[in-house]
Amino acid sequence: MPRQPITTQEQEKKVRASKLSPGRPGGRDLPRSIEVATIKYARHDPTQLSLAQMTHLQRTIGNRAVTRLLPMAKPPQPAPNYSSAHIQRTIWRYSGGKWNIETPKSLTDTDEKENADDYCKTNGITPEEFDKYDQNTGTYYSWRAAKEKTEKRAKAKKRPKNYGGGIFDEGREMTPYGPFKPRKPEESRNKNIQGPHLLAHVTKRTVFDLAEQMGLIPQTILGSKVAPKPRQALKMMQDMLTKRGLPHKNGALHLWYREYKSAYLGADPVKRGSKKKLKQLMELHPLTTYRVGEEASPSELAGKGEKGEAALQDISSLLAASRSGGIPDGLTTVDSGFENEGWSEGDSLRQDFIFNYAYLAMGRPPSPSPYDEAPMSPVRDDDW
Repeated sequence: MPRQPITTQEQEKKVRASKLSPGRPGGRDLPRSIEVATIKYARHDPTQLSLAQMTHLQRTIGNRAVTRLLPMAKPPQPAPNYSSAHIQRTIWRYSGGKWNIETPKSLTDTDEKENADDYCKTNGITPEEFDKYDQNTGTYYSWRAAKEKTEKRAKAKKRPKNYGGGIFDEGREMTPYGPFKPRKPEESRNKNIQGPHLLAHVTKRTVFDLAEQMGLIPQTILGSKVAPKPRQALKMMQDMLTKRGLPHKNGALHLWYREYKSAYLGADPVKRGSKKKLKQLMELHPLTTYRVGEEASPSELAGKGEKGEAALQDISSLLAASRSGGIPDGLTTVDSGFENEGWSEGDSLRQDFIFNYAYLAMGRPPSPSPYDEAPMSPVRDDDW
């Protein structure tokens, strides 16, 4: 009986089964001479491109090039956004002696539950400043109770390991200061140099300890002013270096951006270890430290103290202050040395950054970052 010819579909199945996909370790790569012919063939009739040919093109000329050449190729995916606008909750906040809706009204379960005023009347609650009510879940959050619990934990001789809401632990992460710092010959490239922080580490831990008790949804931070999308953070970093007359240092920019984007992707709430990645992301924010690309002075690098009580007091002062008046005086765990950095736009951005951090303590999601996105990435074949 004559042997039946093998169809294209059967050939593709054999390729997948034998793991002979292009570029895989141990697999047989397709010859590079096929590249030009494949492009011509695909542009003539893209629908006839086989899986192996498509994979070969993507791994040799890049995803973006394939997208431009082939109309049937999948376009680059947008950066995931988990900002408060995408987490629909009807949140009420007690401020100025009355309840106010803090987020847009959700259509999920809201109409079946009491509003904030009715809930307080039904349960005999006298609301206080900064109290919060989630109408979707019918959950009430007391600011006084949260502060009292965090204050007790902050004063403990040894703070609990989960102090920081499971996000900010005792360990330290890479910041933008390290990769861009001018190094002396004897300094190790691998040394994690923190640089001068705007906020003491204990202040961030205290913010998230309060935030957990006030019902903050961690993923609402992604895409916001305290954790912008990767291309927004990249544009901010490039603007900061350019306006201060500093070189971009492609190696440092590549290292920092690669780490930032990796943390952003890892902070996806469905992934294991997302809270730790969220912490890494916020520590890599271009505004977390100042003097990026320069050598900070000993006084700027000096510690701010790690007293939880002082951090709690500073957070309260920031929440009570008017944003138009700037950062209030007398804060011991917040640094204002950035005002002498020589980046006027950065002064207002960092003030806004500090206030948004403080608002997290109330369980309030920060507003989405309005910063422009960089058109090009320092990482090859980076789609977004």
